[in-house]
Amino acid sequence: MRGIPSIVPLLGAVLVACCGTEEPAPAPTGAVAIRFSGPPAEGGTFVSGEGDTLRLSSVAIPSEPWILMVRSQAGDSAAVRVDARTLAPLESYRRHRTDDGDTLVATIDYGAGFEGQARLILARGASRSADNLRTPEPYLDATQIPLTLAALDYSMTPDTVSFNYVSPFEQRAVAARLMLGSFETLRASGAAVPARQVRVEVKGLAEVYWYDPVGRLLRIEEPTRGRVWTRLPDDGGAPAP
Repeated sequence: MRGIPSIVPLLGAVLVACCGTEEPAPAPTGAVAIRFSGPPAEGGTFVSGEGDTLRLSSVAIPSEPWILMVRSQAGDSAAVRVDARTLAPLESYRRHRTDDGDTLVATIDYGAGFEGQARLILARGASRSADNLRTPEPYLDATQIPLTLAALDYSMTPDTVSFNYVSPFEQRAVAARLMLGSFETLRASGAAVPARQVRVEVKGLAEVYWYDPVGRLLRIEEPTRGRVWTRLPDDGGAPAP
């Protein structure tokens, strides 16, 4: 895959160190490009009110033109390699453990499919399939969203941007929206913390991400699921909300 090592062993190394069949959504009419103007968030450990743990990490290797982002939660894990300059997704990997104990694995190689689209490989047990995955511009890989949104150019106009959310297990890109907010005040351990929110809406679900002025992810809210993830205190200096 473009002469770089597979994302699967990279995912394993980072986890140890840290711890188309359906038509896609069409390109939005009058689509606005998603612009980035800074580095992605550094990641961290988050806990929900139900006691679940979510770990996010971002690894940049100076000698490589890409950044590896990893997400792990319970029996699920995901990784995405993005271009270090544009933050466009290059390759992604997702592993999901089903309720019956089976494991689903999806790998996407962006640009390697028919006519420059993505190539999707799905595996469940001994079963394996490969197909083309259309990804109309603008699009984001699902795994990159929490960390790369910290780097958004907030001067984008309009401040609501339509995009395609690449969902590998659905085998398609889904119409979604980004809504860029202004700075507000979060209550964090009794202190007032300035934070900017970005809201993502896809298929009737919503997630809200809160970033401090230097792009550090502080909180993740899932209002349609009634769940809030708060960042554990670390060495970054800011208290967890």
